[in-house]
Amino acid sequence: MTAREIPLAPLAVTLGLRIESAADGRAVLTGVPDEAHLHPFGAVHGGYALTLLDTAMAVAILTLLPDGTFPSTLELSTNFTRALRPGDAVRATGTVRHHGRSTATAVADLHDDEGRLCAHASSVCLLIQAP
Repeated sequence: MTAREIPLAPLAVTLGLRIESAADGRAVLTGVPDEAHLHPFGAVHGGYALTLLDTAMAVAILTLLPDGTFPSTLELSTNFTRALRPGDAVRATGTVRHHGRSTATAVADLHDDEGRLCAHASSVCLLIQAP
């Protein structure tokens, strides 16, 4: 997305996600959840982590696709291992595991600013030709 000057999805922009790097089937995205991202019980909502992981995997896949092709998530599996706290920087690293003609798979890990694993995910994406 950075090299092609393709903007992040509006949801990713709303959440304050940033692409740190993206190349050769790997992408690193960062974010800092805040009070706006809390669920009613005081922790950062899992949707924040899930969006960061999903976006990291999609951007990693996108680095391997020709212009005019984009990934669309078909299946997403996520495991949460540690609650996120508002104000703590997090980093998602997405890596492509398989890149085929019509589908791609990827995995991603989400770490907090102390290097602790907070969540991990896997994804299957359909590769779609833009009209």
